[in-house]
Amino acid sequence: MTFTSDLDFILLYDAPDAESDGERPLAPSHYFARLTQRLVAALAAPTSEGVLYETDMRLRPSGNAGPLATSLASFRSYQRGEAWTWEHLALSRARVVAGTGDLPTVVEREMAEVMALPRDKDKIIDDVVSMRALMAKERKPRHAFDLKLADGGLVDLEFIAQSAQLVAGAQIDLPQAPPAEVLTRLGEIGLVPKGQRLAEIHTVYATVLQIMSSALVSPFKDEAWSPAFQDLLAQLCHYPDFGRLALDVSEMQGEVAAAAAAWYEAARRL
Repeated sequence: MTFTSDLDFILLYDAPDAESDGERPLAPSHYFARLTQRLVAALAAPTSEGVLYETDMRLRPSGNAGPLATSLASFRSYQRGEAWTWEHLALSRARVVAGTGDLPTVVEREMAEVMALPRDKDKIIDDVVSMRALMAKERKPRHAFDLKLADGGLVDLEFIAQSAQLVAGAQIDLPQAPPAEVLTRLGEIGLVPKGQRLAEIHTVYATVLQIMSSALVSPFKDEAWSPAFQDLLAQLCHYPDFGRLALDVSEMQGEVAAAAAAWYEAARRL
């Protein structure tokens, strides 16, 4: 996440099918929908220093059309029988951040079981390649340093790591790990020979994007890239000057694009 990222989350509940015992009894689905509405309102409440988090709950079953809160039973059924590949890609790096009783353990176990389901590797890779092509068509880079969307950018690194978790999760043995750790592991076990190098590139990209989002109001407008900011960016990325950083980033994009193509070809043969 960067300084300006939104917060993607799902709220799951596991409760008896009985009304609440308050002054206005509610069925579990209504109770937890109301609770979720209040949580989202608190997270997105405007303050004197801005909004804490923009929230995105499209990862829940049925997307924006579905209930705000999801029962554990519905989550289990959806993830095992209806979820699309992109939803399982997202699940590969999901984390339980809060919960009561044994629910966090139950959810973590459920995610592990979903990630371990047998999959058609060719279909997974076809879906990932198609998704990346659609993103390239519909969400074009807005600036030379739009390193999230650029060809050979952050999305490509994350797609390598996330698709690997779906087709080779047992070999990787790092459930729910962040992309850089997965890339390093892929190098260690020989599935992606340049995995360690890709992890290093991921760190550079992430650093650049963090600095851009925190230091610039309009990071994708050329006028925001003053000589002073360029010098700062180079310094914080441990480069002698901005020109060298820009040159290396361009070369890194080529490395990532080539590694992604090689990985998708190799993944089909696993």
